[in-house]
Amino acid sequence: MKAKNIVFLAALAATVLGGCSKSDELTANSNFPADGVIRVATSVGDMQTRAGITTENISTFQLKIEHPTHSDYSYCAYMEGSNTDGWGSYSAVDGTTALQMLWRNNTDKVKVTAVSDEGMLYTNDDFTNGHIVSIADYQTEKSWFMRSDVLFMATKEVDPAKDLTADGKLPITFKHLFSKLNLTITLGTELNITPGTATNPISELKVNGTYTGALFAPLTDVLTLDKFIGIASILPLAGAYTPGSTADAAPQTKAVAPYECILVPQTVATGVFTISFTIGDKPYEWVSTNEVTLVSGNQYALNLTVGKDAVQVGQFTASEWTGNTNSPIETE
Repeated sequence: MKAKNIVFLAALAATVLGGCSKSDELTANSNFPADGVIRVATSVGDMQTRAGITTENISTFQLKIEHPTHSDYSYCAYMEGSNTDGWGSYSAVDGTTALQMLWRNNTDKVKVTAVSDEGMLYTNDDFTNGHIVSIADYQTEKSWFMRSDVLFMATKEVDPAKDLTADGKLPITFKHLFSKLNLTITLGTELNITPGTATNPISELKVNGTYTGALFAPLTDVLTLDKFIGIASILPLAGAYTPGSTADAAPQTKAVAPYECILVPQTVATGVFTISFTIGDKPYEWVSTNEVTLVSGNQYALNLTVGKDAVQVGQFTASEWTGNTNSPIETE
């Protein structure tokens, strides 16, 4: 009888110890989804702009997930939805066939790459060998400005045991692939008289001298200019205009006209990058006397002052095209 009790107690101890071990394992992976479904949480760096793709309005992107040893758990998906209503995953072949994505388990690491390119479909081959990306020549409308804003997340390794969000979702953090130019034109006080600055007198504004397309290979994060697409003049998006004072006002205040446009990263030779526009019937042009280098993910501030007969450059500065990164908005 005592022998039986000893055996029973030993079995009970083993069960308790085993239960503790299992509990610890579950606690370590408590944010892993019980059904094993891959869900995403997206965020976009703050653009510091009036238009473009943001965490709140991103609606499509491509997602590539690579499992190192089990191809059944590798996916190339077209993601469509919103941060409010949730994301649906579809086959990248047609963009319409539903695709369920599953984790193999709560420990296998995978490699994840993502691109947001205005509803374009990226195949596995496109992720490896490249897909043509381009900007719109006419960015005067918000929709065309947004269409030019390509986002990407460079390939990263994700460990589902520790890298998921608190709700067990795969975090996708986008950066801007292209460059952005913030152009500010200040009008000299003499222009308050002729033609006047109660409304913006600038017309035919163009940013000239840049190529507008490139080949982008997301898996290697390589962007190569496509010179067959060629050089084009870009019409930028206008911001809120500030009128100057009337001609008889004292003291005089100057009118300010802000613009912005998205440009493909590249190096532009001296004398090729120019800003041209018309005030009244008089044409103006500013020509860069230096080589201009546009870097992926950077924004550039160019300040011009226009007098009656000339354009002068104030500053041409660069900074990272991000601000206070928004916290991820988690979506199904």
